[in-house]
Amino acid sequence: MKPQINIAIPIYNGSLTILETIQSVADQTYKNWVINIYDNNSSDKSIKLISTKYTKLISEGKIKIHLNDGFITQAQNWNRCLNEIKSFEYFKLLCADDILEPNHLEVGIKALSKTKNDVAAFSSSINYIDEESNIFGFRSYGFFKIEFWLSLFYRNYLGCPSAMIIKTNTYKGYTFSEIPYVGDLIFFMEFYLDDKIFIFTKKPSASFRVTSTSDTGRSYGTREMILGRREFRRLIIKTMKVKGLCKLFLSAFNLLITAAEKLYFTARKILKSLK
Repeated sequence: MKPQINIAIPIYNGSLTILETIQSVADQTYKNWVINIYDNNSSDKSIKLISTKYTKLISEGKIKIHLNDGFITQAQNWNRCLNEIKSFEYFKLLCADDILEPNHLEVGIKALSKTKNDVAAFSSSINYIDEESNIFGFRSYGFFKIEFWLSLFYRNYLGCPSAMIIKTNTYKGYTFSEIPYVGDLIFFMEFYLDDKIFIFTKKPSASFRVTSTSDTGRSYGTREMILGRREFRRLIIKTMKVKGLCKLFLSAFNLLITAAEKLYFTARKILKSLK
């Protein structure tokens, strides 16, 4: 029997997209999956829609819904998603507005099954999609180890949750950070710090939704995002264990990047207001 994968979906007021997200799992060519949905006290019809459309899958135990007693932070809800993973060989975190290509699980699990114990995760490239699921961009992941830390000063080279499949036996109790905008990246970086390897594919098998109401869309260019990225770079400097002039240079470089980002996004807002 093929190994089972746990797909954890944290959700808060995701009624506009959650059915498409779940259907993208139901349509997978790899069938041995279970979806655990963690609802953060949604005030919309998210859970009612799921319960109505997927009655059969719920009765079969293929979809399980977990309701929070009250609203908790986004990071806390993501950490709840890690509660059910121990009995599965693989686990995946899937955002409630992202979608998977039908072969995503099959390609990822097949690739991971051929690897050694030092490999933690499979990371697919992604398509960017809008409200109507139209593709408007593309992003690939992957890096050379020699440039890893400095490359993270600029961008995420590891992957986003919806692009990844993780071997459960490589998970050592890491949690999602409350640092805005980069909590998931810090989570995945923990695997790398434990000398685990990621494998990548250039062909996208997942789609990441960016809209004016999505978490990424709302936070893009905000003070919260800029400061979150600054704190993440501080964590990188600490992780690198550099001292003296090198540490001073990187700290100054971090402040310079932060100032440049503030200037860039301020200029964008001004130009947008003039149109």
